[in-house]
Amino acid sequence: ETLIKNVRVDCELELEDITRDLYNQILLFRPFGYGNPEPTFKSQAKVESSRTVGKDNFHLKLILSGGSMLWDAIGFRMGELDKNLKKNQEISIVYSVEEDTWNGNTKWQLKLKDIANL
Repeated sequence: ETLIKNVRVDCELELEDITRDLYNQILLFRPFGYGNPEPTFKSQAKVESSRTVGKDNFHLKLILSGGSMLWDAIGFRMGELDKNLKKNQEISIVYSVEEDTWNGNTKWQLKLKDIANL
């Protein structure tokens, strides 16, 4: 029982419900850490693309669609799941929302905590 992964979900959302206003509301709860965990959400999404990234391909990088929107998602230490994902596959994800800055560009991304329906 102690080896079973336990993932907390604060709220179920449609991906298209993630807006700047919602993100600003999430930021009001900072700082996140022990005793004040970062809010996590659960959504249904469709896999548009999947690949591994990082040293030794340990991490999973996805492009997901939900409604009319596309989202970048990163799953740290989830690279082994790439072989189970296919384009247009419907999956259930648990994630937090974060801003990611890379090479001077800032955008939102979903930081994956868990993936189901593989």
